[in-house]
Amino acid sequence: MKNISSFLNDRIVYENYCACCLTLPIIESNDELINKNTFNLNARFEYWNERVFDSKIVMDGDVSFGKTPKGTSGITDSFVTKRGKRFLTVKDTKIVISDKNDYTLQNLDMILLHEMVHAYFDVVEMYDAQHDIYFKSKIREISKKVGFTVPLVDNITQISSNTKSKEVGCIIFDMIGHYNVIFMSKKVFERDIEDFKKMLKSGYTFATGASIKYGTCSTNLYERFPMVRNLKKLKLFKLDITEIENIDWIKNNESLIIEL
Repeated sequence: MKNISSFLNDRIVYENYCACCLTLPIIESNDELINKNTFNLNARFEYWNERVFDSKIVMDGDVSFGKTPKGTSGITDSFVTKRGKRFLTVKDTKIVISDKNDYTLQNLDMILLHEMVHAYFDVVEMYDAQHDIYFKSKIREISKKVGFTVPLVDNITQISSNTKSKEVGCIIFDMIGHYNVIFMSKKVFERDIEDFKKMLKSGYTFATGASIKYGTCSTNLYERFPMVRNLKKLKLFKLDITEIENIDWIKNNESLIIEL
């Protein structure tokens, strides 16, 4: 039997995912916009990687324009194993810049550099910085080097009030002091939840007091967290305690995990 601490911190492959909604200068009518169809984002990444990061950021994935969560400017995505805040392994790191927006070169650089700092902490420092003091310090350092302000504050936990809630499957891990969440469609939840509980019960032990809440809920947090396609391989995402109030349970079950 594996201890749940190892399950959550050492064994499991997490998707370390940051979706950023950044405040950028307003584009004026006479500003020249880049052509997203022909612009070489990977070349721009290498340009800044060499000049600002000493070419230290080496990623398995690429940099591209593509779909990002509604209202966000860009995402940095890595699959990691971790112990606490430290990553043991990192793979498949990629950066995606929203293809829904128009960009001047400077606006694009501001977003790209912000995401590159995330990538730097993932693949170089191997540290889960999110937007902590170390991340903010690095942003200020980079801003001085490039001569313009790289956005520091984002609205990652602020979802537009226009985003409607919908019914989804939800599993929240309360690991005594921190929370992890998995969202999925209602169909996936109903199909996989019993096998998921059997897997936890047969394969892991849990600290006294640890619990999960699982069921269907009405929430708009699906805009912030990717929805998994099945529960065979876990992708756990950090959930702030303040975000739990955005989950309106329709049907739920809560108990000590050890009793599942």
